[in-house]
Parts: sequence; structure tokens; C-alpha cells
Amino acid sequence: MSSARANTAKVDKIRKLLALAENPAATTAEAEAFTAKAVALMAEYGIDEALLNSGEGREAGVADTILRFDSPFVRDKCLLAGVVALAMRCKPIILGVEPAMSVHVFGLPADVESVEMLMRSLLVQAAHEIGRAEIPKGEDLIAFKRSWWAGYGAAVDGRLREITAETLREAEERRNGGPSVELVLAGTSLAVMRAVDESYPRRGSVRKPKPSGPGAYSGYTSGHQADLGGLSPALE
Repeated sequence: MSSARANTAKVDKIRKLLALAENPAATTAEAEAFTAKAVALMAEYGIDEALLNSGEGREAGVADTILRFDSPFVRDKCLLAGVVALAMRCKPIILGVEPAMSVHVFGLPADVESVEMLMRSLLVQAAHEIGRAEIPKGEDLIAFKRSWWAGYGAAVDGRLREITAETLREAEERRNGGPSVELVLAGTSLAVMRAVDESYPRRGSVRKPKPSGPGAYSGYTSGHQADLGGLSPALE
């Protein structure tokens, strides 16, 4: 099978797995398994694309997309998109102020596509989880939900960073000749940063969600239960 056909088949499988994970009829264990496999395939997809470009002597092509989210909690959704993009080797630029915020994502085409797919799925899963969250009596609803989103984003961030590190380690072990996978990815990262610099010569940085407040534990637990690879969550 050609590399192009193989990648098309992989993307189709990722989409099917995420659709299964988002199904309200799926049990928690089933959703965890589907999401875990989808994320593993996404990480492999991006590395495969970088290695293919390197092997054929092509400079990494950079793609970009702007992600927009519906109210409420647009800021929190943008922050989640930011940490997802960073974990998937992309560079996010958060634009505007709430409620008119968006995230401009730059990266290899495979990685940008993965960010879009994963964010759509995580938002569906988050909607299910936050709807089931028990709000302590007397707590402010808005404050609880905003802190829930911070906890959720922190858990997802930790798990994704571990998955991408593990996928990179496995890819290095399979590498047979040529530059290391890490070196190839470093080259693609430079190409991505050049594209970002051209579009946003003056910019800030993405601040990762910091869990605090009455809903943080609930959100963190839900982010952990999204089970992005069966690994333990980690926070800085």
C-alpha cells in the first residue's frame, strides 16, 4: 500500500474511533479504549509524515487553521485547544478576547488535522462529563464550571504530553538508519516557527490551564477519564 493510501486509511480509522468514543451509548471503558487508540494513531500519523518528507528530501510543508468555539466558556475552550496543539507538535496563537476568541494553529498538515479531530472529540466528551458533574450546594455555577474546565485541560495536557513522548521513543526504536526521529522533528519545528514568525512577529504565549476552584477536581478527574493512552496524568 502506498504511503498516501496508508495515511488515508489511518485518518479514516481515527475518525471512526473518535465517533465511537463520542457515542453517548458507549460505556466509560469503551470510550477510553477508543480514544486511546485514536490518539496513538494521531501521534504516529504526524511522525510518519515528518519522516516521509525527510526521506524524500522535501522541506516540511506547514499548514494552518483557525479554530473557533461556541459560547459559553470560549476562553477555556481556546486554552484547551492551545495545550492540545502544543502536545501535537503544533504552535497555537490565541486571538481576540472572550467571547470572540479563536486559536490559529500552525504545524505539519497531519498534526494540524489531528488537533482539529481531537478537539472536536474532546469537546463532545467534555459536554457529556460536565453535564454529569455534581455541583456542591451553594457553589456558584459559573465559577464551578470555569474551574472544571481548568482541571479538565490540565489533565488532558498531562496525558497528551506523556503519549507523544512515548510515541517518539517507540519511533526512535523502530528507526533504521538516517537521522533520528527527534532531529527530523526539530527540523519541522523550525519550519513551523518560521511560518508563525511571518504571520505574528509580535505575540504572546499560551498559558496552560491551572486547576483551582470548586470544580477543578471534578474537571481533572473527567480529563483523566478521557484516557488518552492509558498513562498517568502529570502536571507541571
